[in-house]
Amino acid sequence: MKSGNEEGYRESAKAQGFEVVKLSESVTIILGDCLMVMPVDCSAVITDQPYGTGWIRGGGKKAGDFSRRLERSDWDVFSLAWMEKAPARVAAFCPIQGIWEMCMRLKKPHILKYRKTNPAPFGSDCEPIVSSHSITGEWEKTAYNGDNPLHPCQKPINLLVWLVNGLTSIGDSVCDPFMGSGTTGVACIRTGRKFIGIERDPVHFATARARLERELAQPHLPALCPAAVTSAEQDEFPTTGNQ
Repeated sequence: MKSGNEEGYRESAKAQGFEVVKLSESVTIILGDCLMVMPVDCSAVITDQPYGTGWIRGGGKKAGDFSRRLERSDWDVFSLAWMEKAPARVAAFCPIQGIWEMCMRLKKPHILKYRKTNPAPFGSDCEPIVSSHSITGEWEKTAYNGDNPLHPCQKPINLLVWLVNGLTSIGDSVCDPFMGSGTTGVACIRTGRKFIGIERDPVHFATARARLERELAQPHLPALCPAAVTSAEQDEFPTTGNQ
């Protein structure tokens, strides 16, 4: 968005049912459905898309019911329609049952791995990430999932820093069409990337906005400084289990 037509863009966005908020020269967040907002001008999409795993499957009495206490049935829907409006470089956390479908949409898919140090009881300790490109460095990242204080599907900061650093360059623009609480945005701010976040839930949008405003107010090391990587991976909400 060029500065000369920002006002016109906001008016157009409002007419289409979404709101554009520019938090800084490098961070823009949008309240609206990503399928209505995209495509946007960005180098890559890095996102934690809805998995659609809250629905009870099988033939039991509760089959077809929605069972997640902290999630909502209207947004827990696995759909790759957003990929039709994404740039060539994408990376998304993906449910196991959706890996094949997502890979078929990419020319040279790569499977990355998020390994959890604190998986849920009887849950998997591994979560796949489907990427259009290979990552710089290790293809697997071990991280403590934290206590999800801001969003039921919140991902660790160091995990997103790893993805952003491995798949983009300093100065690139990253879009997260399922912004949630804004973790991808925090990773972008800390690593010298521009960020465009899209979120349709007003409550999560407000959470992300406040979080990103706090992050922008903090002093940050230059992204090229070696110490910046260690600094970028520090959790905002340290816990005794976060190593």
